[in-house]
Amino acid sequence: MKPERHWQSGNSCKAKPSNCKAPPNVVAKHRLYIANGLSANVITPLDAPTTHYVLNVLRLRDGEQVEAFDGQGHCYLSALRINGKRNAQLDTSDKITVNRESPLHIELLQVLSRGEKMDWTIQKAVELGVSSIRPLTSKRCNVKLDTKRALSRHEHWQAVIHNACEQCGRNYLPQLHSLADIIQLADKATIVSNHKWLLHPDASEPLISDTTLEQESISILIGPEGGLSNDEMLTLSKAGFKLKKFGPRILRTETAAIAAIAAIQSQWGDMK
Repeated sequence: MKPERHWQSGNSCKAKPSNCKAPPNVVAKHRLYIANGLSANVITPLDAPTTHYVLNVLRLRDGEQVEAFDGQGHCYLSALRINGKRNAQLDTSDKITVNRESPLHIELLQVLSRGEKMDWTIQKAVELGVSSIRPLTSKRCNVKLDTKRALSRHEHWQAVIHNACEQCGRNYLPQLHSLADIIQLADKATIVSNHKWLLHPDASEPLISDTTLEQESISILIGPEGGLSNDEMLTLSKAGFKLKKFGPRILRTETAAIAAIAAIQSQWGDMK
């Protein structure tokens, strides 16, 4: 479906509405993440990749409205200003005040999975409202990354987060931690959540056990498809992680992460 070319109101502007003001009830159909800080009534130039996306993928026209957000909670209705085929700017106007952040701080600790599974897990975790994501490696992890590839993956996952926030309407970017070995969690100061949970099929305590308990922050760890070693299990136990069982079936690593986050948000977060 092609993007709309004008405002959906009786006072829509023509081909080059450079001096037109957006109607007060206009709703932008597209959202753009702008890395630099935003403020009202400021012209912000778009970088080359964003300009290409706006002009050649979305095929927006001069004067069209977008929501621009900076990942730090600031979001503004903005008019697109096009100067030629390779230059575009945003003219910010009204601030959009909306909070789509969950009152429950959820940190996902995810051991790497193969191919697009990790991308998919990160994308859906962002949509479900996690506050931070911590990629991990382990002894039985079947994905091995050297330093260069780890940095490349980090940049790629950051882009996945940006795109997911654009789609789901979040104005704060979840924090993406650097790739770390699961043994590094031995330092209890690394994870500061009130509750640290590790999904495990042999656990006796269900994920949702005390439904009356008020939660403020939860870190949930999802292991690799091959499971965790005995040494890693001992390390996590000493670091304060509790084993949690999530249903009678053994789930794939990407399924477990998303299903568990949804269940936690439904019980204690903002998906009630």
